[in-house]
Amino acid sequence: MFFHIFEFLVWWGPAFWWWCFPLERLIGLLQKIKTNGRLGGQHEATVVQSWIRAGNLRRWINQANCPPLLREFHRIFTKYFGSNLGGAGPHSDKNVSLGPHAHCDYGGVHYSRASTHIGNSLISYTTGTGKVFAGSIESIEILETGPQFLVRRQAPLPAGKNDPFKPFPDLRAKTYSSKMANETDKIHAQAIIAHCARFEFSNERAVVLELLKVSVSLSCLHLCSSSPQG
Repeated sequence: MFFHIFEFLVWWGPAFWWWCFPLERLIGLLQKIKTNGRLGGQHEATVVQSWIRAGNLRRWINQANCPPLLREFHRIFTKYFGSNLGGAGPHSDKNVSLGPHAHCDYGGVHYSRASTHIGNSLISYTTGTGKVFAGSIESIEILETGPQFLVRRQAPLPAGKNDPFKPFPDLRAKTYSSKMANETDKIHAQAIIAHCARFEFSNERAVVLELLKVSVSLSCLHLCSSSPQG
């Protein structure tokens, strides 16, 4: 399934979603496996079966009745291979020390303070009022309950300045001031919506784009018992 097929381009567009396309991400993980010329059915079946099994495993790990042993193997696997199967624990590493940190992982996503890595610090998030803000993480503190972030808001677009992205709500891009606001928020990881990309352009403006991930539900599928071919 690729984007040269018109229907998939419609279903999975616009173009900035390309990196989230689930089977393409899986193929990226499997591309180093030797196929020995087994194309025309066997290789493709292996890809699909692997995706189904991974989806069911993600679903199982996120269930309340998931065995603790499986959660522990998931933690070790994620730490060693750097691959996320969708765990929901407060820390990706139970041995992480409490206190200030330059960066942290939560739910398979990596966050950094702005002084460490500006790109990994840009997020969209909600507050207790339910409003959505864009901002940059200034500090990270690991508590017993999970990570806590101090986030400085992106300053709103001043009155009289044009937002060229406003007519395109499906793009999920919004124009702000290129400057940061004085207001800061202390939030927990659950309040984070997504990472963001920020680009400064003319007239002291910056466009902020939410980098949301595609989520595919495979709850109706059962774990395959047969071994994949390949």
